Amino acid sequence: LGDPDLSARTAALKALAGRKGSDVTEGLLARLGDQHWHARTAAVEALAARKGPGVTEGLLALLGDEDTFVRAAAVRALAGRPDIGVIGGLLACLGDPELFVRAAAVRALASREDLGVTAGLLDCLNDQHWAARASAAEMLTGREHPGLTAGLLDCLGDPDLSVRAAAVGALAGREGPGVTEGLLDRLGDQLPSVRAAAV
Repeated sequence: LGDPDLSARTAALKALAGRKGSDVTEGLLARLGDQHWHARTAAVEALAARKGPGVTEGLLALLGDEDTFVRAAAVRALAGRPDIGVIGGLLACLGDPELFVRAAAVRALASREDLGVTAGLLDCLNDQHWAARASAAEMLTGREHPGLTAGLLDCLGDPDLSVRAAAVGALAGREGPGVTEGLLDRLGDQLPSVRAAAV
């Protein structure tokens, strides 16, 4: 793990991923501070399946890493972890400057039911990138929040096909002012896939 050659360090990290032992965990944690982003990413992936607050703390620290791929890997590794601070850390990543990280955070939060997560995903409906808006709309399916229906209805007029289709899917079966009218209006959408989803 301390080899001066990056490829050797990375290979060692991958080889240790499935091995048990506290000494292995400590070695992997130490490589979260590696000077190269590729090695830090490999360390994150090797630690993803390991439990314990120490591992979680190490992964949370990398949510602020300078490298996009390291941050995204840390987000994926934190998905589903029950430890304190995870939800807050993932919610903060919804505002990451890079789409790759924001999209990973949306997916990582998909299984979290609490109201704060729903509010965070709802905010993502206004993301500057269509992929984040579409993912957020999809992940909001079946959730409850005071402003959720209105937010999804606004997405029915989104310029992007994927966002409109995701919003139609999330609104299916929901009740509330404007839902039926909004879905009926999408039956006239210019794109067949949106019209089919509205049916």
